[in-house]
Amino acid sequence: MNLKQAHHVHFTGIKGVGMTALALCAQDLGIKVTGSDVDEPFVTDAVITRRRIDWRIGFSPSHVLPATSLLVYTAAHQGANNPEVQAAREREIATVSHAQALDQLMQGKIGISVCGVGGKTTTAAMLSHILDRLGARPSFCIGVGDIPSLGAPGRYDQEGRHFVAEADEYTADPTQDFMPRFAYQHPRIIICTNIEFDHPDVYTDLDHTKAVFVDFFNQLPADGLLLINAESAINQSILPRLKVKYQTYPGQFNQANATAAIKAAVTLGFDPGKAAAALKDFTGTTRRFEKIADLNGILVYDDYAHHPREIQATLQAAKAKFPGRKLIAIFQPHTYSRTKALLTEFSHSFAAADQVIFLPIYASAREISDPAVSSQTLAAMTPRGVFAANPKDLLQYLKLNLSPPAVIFTLGAGDIYLLHDQIIAAISA
Repeated sequence: MNLKQAHHVHFTGIKGVGMTALALCAQDLGIKVTGSDVDEPFVTDAVITRRRIDWRIGFSPSHVLPATSLLVYTAAHQGANNPEVQAAREREIATVSHAQALDQLMQGKIGISVCGVGGKTTTAAMLSHILDRLGARPSFCIGVGDIPSLGAPGRYDQEGRHFVAEADEYTADPTQDFMPRFAYQHPRIIICTNIEFDHPDVYTDLDHTKAVFVDFFNQLPADGLLLINAESAINQSILPRLKVKYQTYPGQFNQANATAAIKAAVTLGFDPGKAAAALKDFTGTTRRFEKIADLNGILVYDDYAHHPREIQATLQAAKAKFPGRKLIAIFQPHTYSRTKALLTEFSHSFAAADQVIFLPIYASAREISDPAVSSQTLAAMTPRGVFAANPKDLLQYLKLNLSPPAVIFTLGAGDIYLLHDQIIAAISA
């Protein structure tokens, strides 16, 4: 069943950023939305509450109501082996993965897919913002807690012609043969920020990763276009393998993201000057170089950076933006597999920071702990690195070693952002 024709869609794992954005699109279509997820805080909690989405704690067949016409599931929480998915199939209720449902939403519109490790969320949000401000009424599905200037991370507008989507290379369903999520998308334009080896639990190495990206790019239609960041040496290395039209763009950090968004808008037929001007009131997204507090000469920022290249870019940008301030990075590694595979790269990625505090590894729902790797090891390998075993130790360290002028960056794809209130309280005290 196509999501657009469903009257009641249940989202198993609804609080994941991609799933929430998709659920909001379904709501915009007038579809009844229900969901389920674990009882843990997520960055999407606020928007789910604001939109009054009915969701249940945990995963149980009883959460799949008899009136459900379609169930959408995510790669997390056992994928197709989740008990809710199994129950739906036993009752002959249609089921699709998040990747398949997103493709269904994009069908019938001019699709713009934004992929890459680092920058894809911000770039997708910038392009959606430009199209919105230029009156194009875009639809979009972006994996982030919120986009303040747009009011939501997901929207479906039946009148608009464009659909902007994040395109993720992770597996669509870990229980099936490998199929990257973005392989389901059929865009007219692809923006690629940075190709990196980011998912060692599903990719063999960087060459495997590059091959999958090249396959995605080469599926563009004859009238399609790839916009690819030429600052990346890895990106440059795959250019000879492309069989489609492409244009490169330069720039560092958010300058590159803005350049890509403007170039995409121009490709879609919009005036370059107006597209650039539209970005003037773009206020960013949650967890992307997000300002949290300014207290007693100490700034607190938060960023989702979880790959060595992302961390390096974020901290270099922070050092340039805040000259004269001591830069303190608090990092929570995300997944044992990524930390283990990229341990050396991680240890070299904090060079711009004056101090680095490592919290324990945040284990994804899709993996088990690995005693062969730890944050203690990473801290010992990193210049100016220390290990905090828990939030109490972190706060104690900050109280003893923090003095203005300074800027703190909390970094990672786990739940490190939940410590902000405690960090602010410690600074205020």
